[in-house]
Amino acid sequence: MTGGGQADRFLAMPRRPVLCVVENPFLKESSMRNKWLAGLLVLGLLLAACGPAATATPVPRVPPTNTPVPLPPIKLGAIFAATGPRAGVGGPERDAAIWAVRQINNAGGVLGRKIELVIEDDQGQDIVTGPIAKKLLEQDKVVAIIGSTGLASSRVLSAAAEQAKVPACITMKWDVMALKEAAHYSFSPASDYADDYKPMVQPIIDAGYKKVAIVRNNVSSTITDANETKKMFDAAGMKYAEEEYKIDDVEFSALALRVKGSSPDAIYIMGAVVPPAAAFAKAVR
Repeated sequence: MTGGGQADRFLAMPRRPVLCVVENPFLKESSMRNKWLAGLLVLGLLLAACGPAATATPVPRVPPTNTPVPLPPIKLGAIFAATGPRAGVGGPERDAAIWAVRQINNAGGVLGRKIELVIEDDQGQDIVTGPIAKKLLEQDKVVAIIGSTGLASSRVLSAAAEQAKVPACITMKWDVMALKEAAHYSFSPASDYADDYKPMVQPIIDAGYKKVAIVRNNVSSTITDANETKKMFDAAGMKYAEEEYKIDDVEFSALALRVKGSSPDAIYIMGAVVPPAAAFAKAVR
């Protein structure tokens, strides 16, 4: 990826100056890790402020000695789609969480306590998220949960956290929309549309392209982001056409022909689910 949050990849069409932008903000490794680190630090401070509400293992009472008794770790649960169609996002999320916890623990932990991360895979299926969240809360006795990959799964996670009165750190920016109505224990360190996507769209506008093909997946969050992108194109006086693919699609030749047939100056591929976006990018070359 180029600096300043610009788009990941520019592909040239033979004999025609078509710009193909493959968008995946979650591959911005340093930015993602910084967000995870900030989120986990906030979560740690929140846990410290919760006081009696936390269910961490109590420190055993022992006679005074010259050797300090190590404090028990803070157990955090984490739910990601490490497998399944959303693994292109969930895998990096899981890796970033592991990295962030390692950094925090190497720096001494939170208020002198290490963080113990208990990771579960819900495969991107909200029907799996609920039982996993219950297991983390009731069996593993975590004091907070991080996740999940996708809007539906995050809604299930948020509901479980609200019912148990346990903090939940929601990782995906669009999941904030699901928390506006009732979010007493759920929060998100994620940024808004302008922070994540404006740096990707602005180079297309600055390049002077007049007609853009927007190719996006059918996920509700991507549709919302596409609408924001179209507002930017409207403000710049640009023309655009919009095409949709499903996140489980595997064949893109027909879609590629339709897009190329509209003779765009640029193609903007939207959606953080990597495999289908990459497959279309290959088909449209």
